[in-house]
Amino acid sequence: MADTHDKARYAPLRVIALCAALVGCGPTGRWSPSDFFTDKDVVALAKAAGSGDVKEIDRLIAAGVNVNTQGKDGMTPLLYALWAKNEAGFERLLEKGANPSLQDKDGESVTHLAALDAKSSKWLELLIKHKADLNVAVSKGIKHGETPLFYAIDARSIGNLKLLLNAGANPNQQDASGGTPAMDAAWCNFWEATEILLDAGADWKLQDKAGNDLAVMCFRRKPADDKKFEKSLQARRNVIAFLRKK
Repeated sequence: MADTHDKARYAPLRVIALCAALVGCGPTGRWSPSDFFTDKDVVALAKAAGSGDVKEIDRLIAAGVNVNTQGKDGMTPLLYALWAKNEAGFERLLEKGANPSLQDKDGESVTHLAALDAKSSKWLELLIKHKADLNVAVSKGIKHGETPLFYAIDARSIGNLKLLLNAGANPNQQDASGGTPAMDAAWCNFWEATEILLDAGADWKLQDKAGNDLAVMCFRRKPADDKKFEKSLQARRNVIAFLRKK
């Protein structure tokens, strides 16, 4: 479905780039808070968040530093804590009112990027604990309209997908092209995710702007007929069996 779902081809590149950022762009990585913020107090807050210095976080916020300051490229102290992979700093900012739905220069939120971390669900767990909007949509670009569910699919993370669904994420929220998470999962040959989404109430009849629904995807996408893809092939067979009953 090149007309509406070619964006799925970019998913692996996005996962590589963002995982690289999450691993290497913290306090010991390439970038520091001063690369994004000009106010020295906000720089100090981001540094404290990146190192997990909760006492300094408390002191700076009590002194009036805005926890939701956005700097270059839409960077926030909360996003910096995520980059630094510092759980203590990340949670304390949430406790102090950090807004995970603020969007960066690409229209993505902290919640989207947390859903992309296939190695750990702890960031999503903290966001859910602090009532983050799980249906926040990307505001522009090639992934316009996508929610964190789409990002969990990009990461091929069953754990993050289930976590989002169990916490109330909408499996039927459509992106700007009309695609659904179930369609994207099918287009990415991630049939295990498609099956999980159907079990969670995904509506297979929803159509994208080109008039395609999930049934069309089943005929257009198929994993290689190879033993190493047997789990995905079986999930696809389960999806087809489900659709035939409708």
